[in-house]
Amino acid sequence: MLIKYAGSRDFAYACAVWKVFKSLSGTKKENEIESLWDLLLQFKGPIVKVLQVLSGMPGLWSSPVAARLQLLSSTSAPLSSSEWREYLKMMVPEIHPKLSFDSVHTGSLGQVHGVFWSQEEFRACKIQYPNMTEILKKDFKFLEIWSNLYQWWKPGIDTTHMLSHLYTSMKQELDYVQEGKWMQWFQKYFQAIPWIRIPSYYPEDSNPTTLMMSWVRGNNFSDELLRGLSQEMRDILSYRLLYAWYQPFFSKGILHADPHMGNYMWDENLCIYMVDFGCICSFSNQWVIGAKALYTALLNKEKTEKIYSTYFGFDPLSPMQTACIDQWAKFLYGPFLVEGVRSLSHSMVQEGLNLLKDIHQTLQRHGPLRIPYEFLLLDRSCVALGSTLIRLQGALCWKTCFQNIMCS
Repeated sequence: MLIKYAGSRDFAYACAVWKVFKSLSGTKKENEIESLWDLLLQFKGPIVKVLQVLSGMPGLWSSPVAARLQLLSSTSAPLSSSEWREYLKMMVPEIHPKLSFDSVHTGSLGQVHGVFWSQEEFRACKIQYPNMTEILKKDFKFLEIWSNLYQWWKPGIDTTHMLSHLYTSMKQELDYVQEGKWMQWFQKYFQAIPWIRIPSYYPEDSNPTTLMMSWVRGNNFSDELLRGLSQEMRDILSYRLLYAWYQPFFSKGILHADPHMGNYMWDENLCIYMVDFGCICSFSNQWVIGAKALYTALLNKEKTEKIYSTYFGFDPLSPMQTACIDQWAKFLYGPFLVEGVRSLSHSMVQEGLNLLKDIHQTLQRHGPLRIPYEFLLLDRSCVALGSTLIRLQGALCWKTCFQNIMCS
């Protein structure tokens, strides 16, 4: 079946909800995790993005499941069946003969194919999977079931408000015209930075379900391709990746909120290529000021409770809830709080997962915590980008780099 939906998708969802609910006990065996992973990899559509966003919430998953969910988008296989090819003939008949089935990148909502546009020009075209609007509604019905189960299960996190925000976000992400406009925004924003490259958008050849853009040629951030890099090259790429993500946020309140490894590349000149602009979050100036205030408070070991309520919209927090958020914020900001040149330790991944588990257990005893949706996106961006910086092993004074980006 081209995209799992209707009855087969319902059955797969029922299985997934049950397996995920069992995983909340944190006692899943390795073969059970593999079974859940194989099941999740069958899905295309909004459910993939939503699971990735929720993977950063304290205690929603056991540590092994949370770690796997962060990789979900970057490890799913592209569609190449005869049904998919027939769908493309119907969906993009004018460019179907020009499509490449060798140059393909998969995503959760659509698939990018190379296009032999002319003898001189090779383009990229992202084509949305079929029935995504219908599947979006179906996905969220099952997510409501999952949310209700979780809320019944002595929750540490209040998820009742979150699905409406996620639904609105996913609905916007299905609009490829809007994505193209964000692509143009980033291209204009970084036009004076020669080492950050953004694809060109062709609005005249695009529509809400088809996005035409220039093809970018770069390397992914896999261990295999990074292995031959010198330390100096690793240092440069690490700083440039950090700059590309957080300079727009601190200066304009604009965050590329989907920084998994499939959404950026690098080349032999150490240029950074940013791609996939479907999940962009625009923060108010208050939020940006709050992010800076929180960093300053943690740096100076000052109280943070008023920052969470004043700038981020948290409900009134108990001292224990404030302490839990502080713990996680100190972990995320940790490398930017200390002096000295260092690489990010590989052990940070497991340390983060263990900390989330401890925080969730504490929150279960002190009432569920409502996390503002924007805070969750900022958290997810930091975790996903951090995993690549750990992989890069750049040796920098992270405190100085972060402060320069934050204040420039």
